[in-house]
Amino acid sequence: MNLNAIRDFVTREHPRFLCEADGGQTYVAQLEHRITAPTESDLDAIPAPQAQLKALYSQFGSLRLYCDTRSTSCAFYLAKPSEWSQLKQEFMGWIKMLGTDDRHQLPDWIESCITFGEIPETGNYLLLPTEGNDSGKVYLFEHDGFVFQEEARDLASFMDSVTTPNESLFEKIRANTCYSDGETATQWLVAGYEDG
Repeated sequence: MNLNAIRDFVTREHPRFLCEADGGQTYVAQLEHRITAPTESDLDAIPAPQAQLKALYSQFGSLRLYCDTRSTSCAFYLAKPSEWSQLKQEFMGWIKMLGTDDRHQLPDWIESCITFGEIPETGNYLLLPTEGNDSGKVYLFEHDGFVFQEEARDLASFMDSVTTPNESLFEKIRANTCYSDGETATQWLVAGYEDG
């Protein structure tokens, strides 16, 4: 995992999304990435075999990526390890809504996975299986339809994908997050990225 590249990206000056809305309107949404410092207690809470999680969280206590400066919108939240248990409870709340007959459709790693993040304000969670053939992969659970979407083969690849602005990333963000101009009810959707 290239931690220097991640730090370089999240500390760039004046990040912004070039946004569009219905009717061809355009708007520039000012962004920020919010970082907290790691703590020893959070690092101690990470299971020993999870080397990539240890590496990431030794540099960043938590990461909020692509936060709108005019609203609460945020594209991704990689939570502090001390928050993983709460996120897991929230995620499992969706799973418990399934009837007994539907549970056979769930991945077999549900109970043991680490719920390390979320797409804020959506009920969608970032999961890291810790056993079986999918161990180490990153999944996005989308509660609408109970979809488990494989996002990356490992945490390093996931971090590369969410810190590399391109059309594939914009498409993922558009599916869950819109931005605000602070004055109208228009829901602005990302179409491009600039910084500096």
